[in-house]
Amino acid sequence: MAEATCLWCEKPFPPRRGGSPQRFCSAKHRSLFWSALRRWGERTVAAGILTIADIRNSDPTACTLPGAAISPPPLSQGGVQPGEVLDAGEIVEDKPSGAQPGPDPVHFWGPRLSLWLSRRIWAPGWGPRPDQDGCLVPDYLL
Repeated sequence: MAEATCLWCEKPFPPRRGGSPQRFCSAKHRSLFWSALRRWGERTVAAGILTIADIRNSDPTACTLPGAAISPPPLSQGGVQPGEVLDAGEIVEDKPSGAQPGPDPVHFWGPRLSLWLSRRIWAPGWGPRPDQDGCLVPDYLL
């Protein structure tokens, strides 16, 4: 029987026979995964990256964990790296003159772009994704 790799500890284990595919080598590692995911979700809501409305209005279809890790595509030249801090000289204002000041785009979009670049997560309430036409993220941040 082929061995599987635990999503938590990344060690190989002999999966059970029958039923849905086993993703973790033990109940403890499955519990640790779901606990960490809940904490991560709570932090993203507390940080304003996700809202309860984003969660409530998201795709209701079941989500199955992938069998193997998928690397995100490479960043385009000039893209903002996750966690990168831009100098004031690197930020170009794209507001028309006389526009009312709004939230700082780097602080507003930065955490959302980091989530998109690292995990390919984009809430429906944020508008079109960065890889779609009509994306609301300023061009200089993409």
